[in-house]
Amino acid sequence: MRRVIHKQVIPIVEKFKLQIPQNAKILSVQEQADRREPPHFVEGGLLRGDDTPKVCVWYSFHPNDWQNLHWHEFLIATTGHEYNVVNDDMYVGTFILFGGEFVGHLYHCGAIEAVFKGDLSTAR
Repeated sequence: MRRVIHKQVIPIVEKFKLQIPQNAKILSVQEQADRREPPHFVEGGLLRGDDTPKVCVWYSFHPNDWQNLHWHEFLIATTGHEYNVVNDDMYVGTFILFGGEFVGHLYHCGAIEAVFKGDLSTAR
């Protein structure tokens, strides 16, 4: 079976939506540094560059599914706070930012509505 993997940067908010193919399989969530300049050492031996953290979600889908984009809803729960999900199967993964100062737990709440019916293969 043919599949392709894509990623999108996610906002760090409690609830958000992403446009992805309806039948996409959510694979992972991780921090990925956005390095626009090469890393280098500065005073104190710290490694620096343009290391603004970004969090991405990776998902796989059949290449033809670009024609069936839907809004998918996600929830980020933080350690020690209450949240509502239908079941724990919605759990995608945990990501850690700022050396452990922020810990987020991502849940995929599912596809909620169609975005566009047509060929979006050029919109990648």
